[in-house]
Amino acid sequence: MKRILISLLSVLAVSAQIVPDATEVDVIVRFKPGISQLAQSRYRARGARIGRNLPLINATVIRIPISDLPLIQQDADVEMAELDQIVKANAWDGKYDYGWMSLLQATSADQKFNQTGKGVVVALIDSGITPHADFNNAILYAESFIPNVQSTVDEYGHGTLVAGIVAGDAKSSRKDPYQVRGIAPDADLVNLRVLDKNGAGRDSSVIAAIDRAISLKKSKQIRVINLSLGRPVTTKCEKDPLCQAVQKAWEAGLVVVVSAGNEGRNNNAGTNGYATVSAPGNSPYAITVGAINTKGTLTTADNVMTSFSSKGPTILDHIAKPDLVAPGNRIVSTVSTGSTLDMVYNSNRVTNIGKSGDKDGESGMHGYFQLSGTSLSAPYVAGAIALLLEQSDSEKLTLKPDQIKARLMLTATKMPAMKYSVTDPITGNIYQIENNIFTVGAGSLDIAKALASKLISTGSAQSPRVTYNAATKIANFVGSTTAVWGDSGVWGWTAVWGDTAVWGDTAVWGDTAVWGDTAVWGDTAVWGDTAIWGDSAILGEITKVAINGEN
Repeated sequence: MKRILISLLSVLAVSAQIVPDATEVDVIVRFKPGISQLAQSRYRARGARIGRNLPLINATVIRIPISDLPLIQQDADVEMAELDQIVKANAWDGKYDYGWMSLLQATSADQKFNQTGKGVVVALIDSGITPHADFNNAILYAESFIPNVQSTVDEYGHGTLVAGIVAGDAKSSRKDPYQVRGIAPDADLVNLRVLDKNGAGRDSSVIAAIDRAISLKKSKQIRVINLSLGRPVTTKCEKDPLCQAVQKAWEAGLVVVVSAGNEGRNNNAGTNGYATVSAPGNSPYAITVGAINTKGTLTTADNVMTSFSSKGPTILDHIAKPDLVAPGNRIVSTVSTGSTLDMVYNSNRVTNIGKSGDKDGESGMHGYFQLSGTSLSAPYVAGAIALLLEQSDSEKLTLKPDQIKARLMLTATKMPAMKYSVTDPITGNIYQIENNIFTVGAGSLDIAKALASKLISTGSAQSPRVTYNAATKIANFVGSTTAVWGDSGVWGWTAVWGDTAVWGDTAVWGDTAVWGDTAVWGDTAVWGDTAIWGDSAILGEITKVAINGEN
């Protein structure tokens, strides 16, 4: 099988790619209130062209001469000026792992649930959806946000895979011993296309699509947004246009699920893959999902992290990410026949499933495809949320996004503290993997436990920030009086992240264990001053809660 690696690019590489030609660049600009038109006129006079309006974040895309970039970034009339960067699908196909699992089986979801996602609508902001027998009647609305492209068909092949994980009903494989069924087969979908045939798009397209999802929330009953895409973090989240859009959606009552990224093997910055979570997965509001490998078994006891799954904390902001993990290794889902992925990586086609399923005479509507990446992990969680929302609706409850996020994290299966290695059979490279807060988050998605739980949190479930004291060698959560997380009770640090796994004094956080002086916390290792915990460390009045239990 060939390998697909859709990597997050370095900041310089991204900056180079977003230049429309050798002399111009697209910038997302927010002018100060009341002067937008006047300021735009000034830049038009200098050769700027006004592009897409982004009312969700009160901004506009402006194409300016690249020589004017420093000018607009330092303009006193400008509140924000960020490059309109390239985002890409977080898909990867590695052959070093252990085989594939049924969509339904791989999350301890081989159990039969009463919920199927009926009545819940999930908006997929991706590369589009190609009609497929497994969800042909589930698409309520479709729109393209790619400039000058109206088609919402999945030319890349990624969005269709994501759609199958959320809402595939196994129609094409129901007569086979192995059924490829989505997590919420009765959920409906809204198709908002932002990625082209190469799996690439722009910040501005994603922001416009999020805005559309918010505007359709009432008429289409949208409850969840899935973003299986990302790009490098280039600025703090509070200034990042993508993060701002995610926050707006969250505050509008939509649960936003984002893939963590596939840079866990990236050691270009000397961090061993840490601090590589992509934007907008760095948003403290979003549910950011990493990828595990189920090893092709039904038991969760042998689940391990994939080596490609991006690790936290987030660069610049030091937010504890991912929030949880879900299957993302060699996942089988619905194919977009003739798409870029299907044609270039045809050996990833699954040819022994779906042949005996129901047929309706339309070619290209019954096949399946195999792929890996956190892109495939995020829709597992989105589908699980659809089940949770259906159940809460039947119980006459209204679960808020923060309550859903908190419950999923609390009920996640705590992965044992351990360190292990994975060998890539293609290259022979060996990668070290550790189970800790910055790799597994609160643990592995457990749908059954989430549905069985009756606990409802109060307060914000924003992902906490983390600080590191080089003198004491202690890492600390940054608490908040308005957050659901605390140092005691049901929603305490040890309840959500585990006390005998990641946080045990003699386990991961012990001085002689993984986080010892010569390991990750070492001055010359991941957390050195020149790596993650530099001048951008957390400052100000904070409540520190030592993650090893010491204050």
